[in-house]
Amino acid sequence: MKAVTFTLDALFAIVIASIGVSMLLFFHSYSPTPFIISSGHAGQTLLALTAENISSLANPNGTNTASAIMSQNYGSGETWTQYMSDSSRSGSNAHGPSKAFVSEIISVGNTVTTGIVAEYGDIFFGAGSDLYAVNASGRILWIKPMGSSISTTPAVYDGKVIVWNSPNVTAINAYNGSISWTTNALSATLPSTPISVYDGELILGAQNQNIYTMDSNNGTITSTTPLASGFPISIAVADGSIAAMGSVRDLYLFTNINSVTTQAQFFGSYQTAKTSGVAAEGKILLYGDGVVANESYINGTKLYSYASPSQVVGVAYSAPYAAYQGSNSISVLSSSGSTQWETSVPSAFGSAPSTANPVIGGGNIYTVWSNGHILAQNISSSATAWSTRIPYSGLNPNLTLAYGRLYAAAGNTIIVYGACNVNPSESLLSSAVSSYLYGDGGCGDYLLNSVAPMNNYSVFYGQALLPVGRLANFNGKNSYAVSGGNYSAPGGLTISAWVYPKAYTGKSQFAIDSNPQGLWRIGFNSTNSIVLNPGTASNVTLSNTIAFDKWQSIIISAGNFGSNVIYSVYLNGVNVSSGIISGGNIDGINNLTFSSINYPFNGSMANVQIYNYLITPHEAQMLYRNGIQGSSLSNLNLMSWYPLDGSFNDFGPKSNAAYPFNVSYSQMNYTPVSMQNAFEISKAGEVVPVENFTSGSENTYSIGVYAWR
Repeated sequence: MKAVTFTLDALFAIVIASIGVSMLLFFHSYSPTPFIISSGHAGQTLLALTAENISSLANPNGTNTASAIMSQNYGSGETWTQYMSDSSRSGSNAHGPSKAFVSEIISVGNTVTTGIVAEYGDIFFGAGSDLYAVNASGRILWIKPMGSSISTTPAVYDGKVIVWNSPNVTAINAYNGSISWTTNALSATLPSTPISVYDGELILGAQNQNIYTMDSNNGTITSTTPLASGFPISIAVADGSIAAMGSVRDLYLFTNINSVTTQAQFFGSYQTAKTSGVAAEGKILLYGDGVVANESYINGTKLYSYASPSQVVGVAYSAPYAAYQGSNSISVLSSSGSTQWETSVPSAFGSAPSTANPVIGGGNIYTVWSNGHILAQNISSSATAWSTRIPYSGLNPNLTLAYGRLYAAAGNTIIVYGACNVNPSESLLSSAVSSYLYGDGGCGDYLLNSVAPMNNYSVFYGQALLPVGRLANFNGKNSYAVSGGNYSAPGGLTISAWVYPKAYTGKSQFAIDSNPQGLWRIGFNSTNSIVLNPGTASNVTLSNTIAFDKWQSIIISAGNFGSNVIYSVYLNGVNVSSGIISGGNIDGINNLTFSSINYPFNGSMANVQIYNYLITPHEAQMLYRNGIQGSSLSNLNLMSWYPLDGSFNDFGPKSNAAYPFNVSYSQMNYTPVSMQNAFEISKAGEVVPVENFTSGSENTYSIGVYAWR
């Protein structure tokens, strides 16, 4: 489809022509003409959008439905750090997202090979031999080629990012990527732990059995201390002492970096079990030995030993809780050693990677699993806050909490979970326009619909209709998006989608698919016939011809009726087919995909909604009239809502984010059906500040609100 744009006067001409009326009530809040009466409906809508402040919408203690999407969960004063300097060292804040909402997918040139560290409002990580600096809103600030692979997580201190790119250790200016100093003093060995910093000293664990300290100002080695056996696999700082877990199950404590005090032998024969990493909080050390979770004082006094349901892999501490990630379980203990809760993860998640550690923030514990799953649970109750499966290969075992977001690396991508990019000091309208122009248009849709559902108004910038800013395009070859979300169907299911087919691919195409069974499909075959599957063993083929180069609303609704399945199909709001499929029951949706891996879709798609009941013909008409930027019919029965306007986020209660492969986005204009059939249109406008999320710059734009009846 060509991106068709209209001048506002031309748009009115189109509306007049489409409804065939001789008089149009055209309200304009600026230059008077004989046709002006008042700003009317548009003025009321504009007032509602400008009077609402984002900070109130995003208040996590509020009752509005937008808070979980708009706020960085329990961020308090650090909620909006992506819009502030990091003078308070809030890069290390531990506030995490309350939903599986993907705020950014950052693509880099190579596979990410390290964990992620945060400071000064940015994040830093290594990918192959390149060091990356990315701001909190996803813009790559600089890339520094290091000449050799960066294999361990860097450290950030005093304005420098320190990396061990063997044979060198190098300090990089965190602001501009220039080299501050470099040394090859450790060229004879390789790293075995991430770099730590304590009191201006760098702490480096090496595969040659030594722990080194370096002056962070110039890279001079200040001490070299060998372990009695094995090599360090984990380092933590406890009350000014340095704890190191050895590879052969000894725990060492460095009360003075130039001398080693070996703790009592807490462990049995090292052939029978493996150690976990070590965590520290004040004078307390936490670690695992086989299936035993331990907490001890730094003087060696045991606080408790707890029998874990599975082998302890990683540990995290956030007062008053100690969390232990087992190979297939999670256990949370109180500071007294009593069991808060323990759960086993589903077998589909796989097992815990050998170097995985949980992270805690915002009242949740976040864990990563070998089959690509990330699980968020309430730290006090074990209730699942959300889970998601990342379909990209190479999920890094390290998760990072920073700026109220959760950062995960998979292959050559950084996936950032967190709230929409919005500025709390600006109005709802201003933030929505920012989302349309610079961020995720779906966030703009969600924002506006949360206060004033867009079934009878739209927002314009100049000639562009903003609520449809960036629609998902599929190339008919290798582009699709995968959601790990599954939907049961005890009361029936309804799928509503807007599709814009562009061309034949030589075989059937499915805009919506469900793998691996191939049930719950929406598409068309090579003879232009619409082909759908309402979750049964057989397809429904309609003689209605699919239209190319045109937006269409397709809705399929089906449910069980005794031993039969009843279904209805709506095309552009009209019931074009209803029937009964004898025998059997509908299945739920298993692994929803946008486009099909085997039968890819060639065209654009928008506003996919899924409900857990059979909608009525009147509701199908409402979905059609609301158009491709319209909100959901009912939050009570809504399961998922994907605007597909710049991302594959799910704004429904299931929060099943999908992950795109080779999907592009483009701007397309669209005149809502209900506007084309209006008998009264009004306009109001205002100059609003609009923030560019990536650069942080702000400009003013004249924004018009058009409303109709």
